[in-house]
Amino acid sequence: MARTPEIEGVKDTIKALRRIDPELRKEFNLKVKTIAAPMTDAMKSEYSDNRFPSGTKRKWSTKDGRKLFPLTAAKAQNGVKVKINTSNRDRNAFYVMQANPAAAIFDMAGKKNLNGLGSAFSSKFGKEPSRVMWPVAEQKIRDLQDGIKDLVEETEKVIQKEVDR
Repeated sequence: MARTPEIEGVKDTIKALRRIDPELRKEFNLKVKTIAAPMTDAMKSEYSDNRFPSGTKRKWSTKDGRKLFPLTAAKAQNGVKVKINTSNRDRNAFYVMQANPAAAIFDMAGKKNLNGLGSAFSSKFGKEPSRVMWPVAEQKIRDLQDGIKDLVEETEKVIQKEVDR
């Protein structure tokens, strides 16, 4: 499994943007999502209704009533999100996640413990857990990292100009 890349100064830059120029912060967020688009688009392209086992088309709920399935490619694709995070509790300044519960289960079922659901997903999809998110991330991470690094350097220059005034 690939190590999460770290680029120094990302969280500090985002926090400074919020204080100095909230509009520039919004622009920064949009640029991050644009830089991440090749990765998220590649992840979305991996989801196809004919690649899911037939049982995922049925309604599944937890005992407390939370709906997990049915799984559709459209919902799985809409679940791929880029999140920007400046919380001190988490070391990641941003991350790509699968927000759809059914798609997240599909991606990771059987990773920790061998089970029938994970085996069915692996045999139908042809990959072991993680079936979608990590394999694509590992292919695209270098381009994403370079783009974010350039964006942070560009944004730090803008912040410095604002501070020097």
